[in-house]
Amino acid sequence: MNLSEIEAFLAIVDSQSITKAAETLYLSQSTISHRLKSLEKELETTLIIRGNGQRTIYLTPKGEEFVQIARKWAALWRDTQQFKTDQAFSSITVGSADSLNLYLFSNLYNRILNDQAPINLQIRTQQCSYNYMLLENREIDIGFTVTQFRYKNIITTPLLSEPMFLVCRLNSYKPGPIHPSELDPRKELYVAWGSEYQRWHDYWWNPAINPYISINAPSFLFNFMRNSDCWSIMPISIAKVFENMGGFEIHTISEPPPNRICYKLTHRDGNPENPNGMEIFDGYLKNFLSSEEWIENCNYSIASSSK
Repeated sequence: MNLSEIEAFLAIVDSQSITKAAETLYLSQSTISHRLKSLEKELETTLIIRGNGQRTIYLTPKGEEFVQIARKWAALWRDTQQFKTDQAFSSITVGSADSLNLYLFSNLYNRILNDQAPINLQIRTQQCSYNYMLLENREIDIGFTVTQFRYKNIITTPLLSEPMFLVCRLNSYKPGPIHPSELDPRKELYVAWGSEYQRWHDYWWNPAINPYISINAPSFLFNFMRNSDCWSIMPISIAKVFENMGGFEIHTISEPPPNRICYKLTHRDGNPENPNGMEIFDGYLKNFLSSEEWIENCNYSIASSSK
């Protein structure tokens, strides 16, 4: 008895047809029939009956009994293959805010994939607060967030800080730094970058003045800035994407908002089930932070760990 025979039997059961089973497995009907006969011979019983000239198949009592055994057999085989794979590759699940996954760490993830590093990378985009819960429940191995919360079993480590820049269409303002007083808040694409940013924002602009639009997902910025004379303030990792697209310019702000801090989240008890995978990922993370030229040029800083 082998996997191909089990798969053929289950495909017939699930599709109720040898013809459809052959289509599902991209095999000929004769091959499916041969595998079924071989399985029945080894089990010394008839599993399926197909009447002459009829397309419908019927399970014998022994066939019905064997269905659950076959499914367990196939599941055990898959688990065995996964066990073999896990000996060479460790799975690392990263939970992060969408702006960090999309714009800040995309090069990190690509570097891991391009190097064919011995880890299976799984990326999850979640709200910042949700990543704490996922990590505490061991549903992710490491998290990145821009908001601090207190969780008993989570270590929050400042990782880097991003300066904030003004982004607008080309030739919207004179070259050089822009003072907040030069900006019309009614043309702003507003993103809530955190409580400190909000305090800075409320200092320079009347909170009663509504911006052009408020959004909670930075990915929406692209939809609204393509065809408008609006402006937005955003971290350098996102601002550079606009600059590279063409048609946009970035400016420093003479009275700048506070930098956006990115925090690394790890479990207080470490990751005893996957220490090698975490060591590999941390190595790539360290190299990414120290070797990316644009990070260094934009005054990114690798902060010391704190518990």
